[in-house]
Amino acid sequence: MELRHRILIVDDDHDMVMTLTLILGEEGYEAIQAFNGQEAIKTVREEKIDLILMDIKMPGLNGVETYKEIRKIRPGVPVVMMTAYAVENLVREALEHSAREVIYKPFDTEDMLELINKLKEGTIISIIDDDPVSSAKMRDYLEEKGYRVDITTNGTDAVELIRKRKPHIVFIDIEIPPANGLDTYLKIKEISPKITAVMLAEYRKNTKSLAGEAIRENAFTCLYRPFEIDEIMQVIEKIDKIKKKNLKN
Repeated sequence: MELRHRILIVDDDHDMVMTLTLILGEEGYEAIQAFNGQEAIKTVREEKIDLILMDIKMPGLNGVETYKEIRKIRPGVPVVMMTAYAVENLVREALEHSAREVIYKPFDTEDMLELINKLKEGTIISIIDDDPVSSAKMRDYLEEKGYRVDITTNGTDAVELIRKRKPHIVFIDIEIPPANGLDTYLKIKEISPKITAVMLAEYRKNTKSLAGEAIRENAFTCLYRPFEIDEIMQVIEKIDKIKKKNLKN
């Protein structure tokens, strides 16, 4: 049975929360409720959430302050900010901190559902690595941060998966069979030219050469093993910053 997407609704307006709960339930989503920022942070820390709808103007912690705390826990969970007020400074701040969208109340139900359908999968990350221990460790770490993660153990399967799933970021072991990570990356680029690739390599002369060639072909960077698991998140944050900067230009 397919698991239902879990959507957290955060709003101090109880009527709005109940209305959204009913609408989302009718569409097959599981709605989780929080009526203030502290409740939302606690929920995100304790439960798996796929997407968050959050009011900007709330007593206590406002929506932007709450979102900043949530990003420290689950940076991969997409957040849509909601507002009925002219609070452009808060809207701007939310978008600068990677909120996906802002919708203005009263909003059209169909527009909201279309937006949720577009964003509900969040950021999809693909790991292409034939080392089961390394790939499982990366997957567990990224899923804990709220990302959706796929693993493949060879270049052939990876190309087929990317053709179907269209991930946003891909981590590629430079020595992945049947050829190598560079060959796999070039095939992936033909399918998805805008994909962001991070190469994974041992710090040896032959792998450094392949990694360098991948970077010349516009791979984002290379992580050399052994690396600290937190370095993965540092790379993703750099990718996010560059994407936000490009959107502004």
